[in-house]
Amino acid sequence: MLFVEKLYSLYLRHFFGNKTDRPIYQEIYNARVRKIVELELDDCQRAIRMIEIAKTASPNTTIHYVALDRFEDRDERYAEVVLTLKGAYRLFKTTGALVQLLPGNPPEVLPKAANFLGKTDLLLLPEEPASEAWGRMWFFVPRLLHPQTLVFVKRKTPDGKTIFTRKTHAEIEQLAYGGTKHRAA
Repeated sequence: MLFVEKLYSLYLRHFFGNKTDRPIYQEIYNARVRKIVELELDDCQRAIRMIEIAKTASPNTTIHYVALDRFEDRDERYAEVVLTLKGAYRLFKTTGALVQLLPGNPPEVLPKAANFLGKTDLLLLPEEPASEAWGRMWFFVPRLLHPQTLVFVKRKTPDGKTIFTRKTHAEIEQLAYGGTKHRAA
């Protein structure tokens, strides 16, 4: 690995201008994340930086990145720039990672995709909306987790910045099953 790549990774993890992204970059590097799943892609440059740090942390390993998003169908009120599926693919192709972009409303796409996505190392979820569709989506989130999976929830602050809150596996189980135990069929 080139010295320049290591230096760039160090810069992103400790000195990059956006302080809210640094904890995620540090976790990606420390946990040697190789598979990232993000629901509601809101910052392509952050996603590209996450892939670059994962490549630095795990050289000679294929990095997988999966994004579930509405892309062209996104409501302009919630996104500064409406990203097309084709435009996103072009951006991510330059990273050298294995990229899967799944278009559609994330709470509707995740139940269909959860089984074939498999276990992930890092899961980035949007803020927890109170709608019924998002409530049903939580049932499928545990299928993406293994014991070392890092789960972060994105939240917008009043000043427009995105901050990340870490969720434990117990909190995910609580959201998924609502405190009830389900019997295996």
